[in-house]
Amino acid sequence: MRMKNWMSPPVTAGISLHVFAIWMFLLPSVSLGAILDPSNASSAQSLPTNTVVGQKTEQVQRPQYVPGEVLVKFKKGVSVDKKKRIHDKMGATLLSEISAIAVHKVKSKHGKSTQELLDKYKNDPDVLYAEPNGLYYVQATPNDPEFPNLWGLHNTGQTITIPANPPVSFTGTADADIDAPDAWDIQTGSPNIIVADI
Repeated sequence: MRMKNWMSPPVTAGISLHVFAIWMFLLPSVSLGAILDPSNASSAQSLPTNTVVGQKTEQVQRPQYVPGEVLVKFKKGVSVDKKKRIHDKMGATLLSEISAIAVHKVKSKHGKSTQELLDKYKNDPDVLYAEPNGLYYVQATPNDPEFPNLWGLHNTGQTITIPANPPVSFTGTADADIDAPDAWDIQTGSPNIIVADI
């Protein structure tokens, strides 16, 4: 006696599509989750990105400016010799000049903090302004129109619909992802890195 296949070809195709979709979304999360295991202290400390503590994600603060460096703009009419004397009086070394806007980048000779240098320069009557030498960071989120559907990379709790018959929709869990945009802000790859998937 032959048994009839209880699953019709459209049902089998639909199940295969769902299994494939789930596999494609979960595989990157599982693979990178194993590599970036927070219990591995040495790798967690070497990554200047978000650190995971239990289920909480904690943002690591990046410095906002170069410690001990200040950008100084002198008022019009201040001679080159007087600028040099002012730098010496402040205990600072001229690192470079941004000639297009006549701004000096200086660094403390004696390990003074950025705030100490700022206070000294701002109180000098020949200085127009002084500010920290700010740091800016790249935010490398891709411009791919399908990127919002890749919840394994960046999950905001978005609803994703898989075109099937009938269409299947599901809503993600916010921050249940590998924090790819955070990693891309630090590095987007290198030809010197070799990755093997075994």
